[in-house]
Amino acid sequence: MLYFGILQLEEKLDIFLDEDDVYIGVLPRNDKNSGKEANISCLTCLYADIDYGTEGHKRRSIFNTKEEAVAFIESRPFPPSIIIDTGGGFHLYWLLDGGYNINNQSNTKELLKKFALLNGGDPGCSDLARVLRLPGTYNKKSEKRKPVEIIHADYDALYTLKLIKRIPRNSFRGKNPRYGKII
Repeated sequence: MLYFGILQLEEKLDIFLDEDDVYIGVLPRNDKNSGKEANISCLTCLYADIDYGTEGHKRRSIFNTKEEAVAFIESRPFPPSIIIDTGGGFHLYWLLDGGYNINNQSNTKELLKKFALLNGGDPGCSDLARVLRLPGTYNKKSEKRKPVEIIHADYDALYTLKLIKRIPRNSFRGKNPRYGKII
């Protein structure tokens, strides 16, 4: 396992390109000592991990097809800043307008879990220490090697945590079939 800051990512990216199953920590770590939750004190984005289909998944996916997942993502009242196609799902990121200090990890974990649920994501993939696939690499969960690609990026689409916390639950119409009604 390698630890380095986001500023070093571009120079180290060549190490990982075309490799299989490469992951990166979503939230910045305080230092190189650990990737665990205790070493995370800043929230820079919200995220959701959405699966579709059956290939490469241990549990039933919420969406049967890629098209169903895309339609759901496109129906969100607040579009993700970044969408990454992982070959069996999507990683969605809502970039925040700055780094927010995590004063209460329990409250932050609850916010991440609810936000993932509201956006069709797996709440089990919403922990602070979450690692997600690195674009430019490959997903080799199944026999077929699938590229991990950025399919949408609007780095100017920044959200405030205040806005996110005020989103009424009924802004998200529908339900999460695996976890039940979300409104």
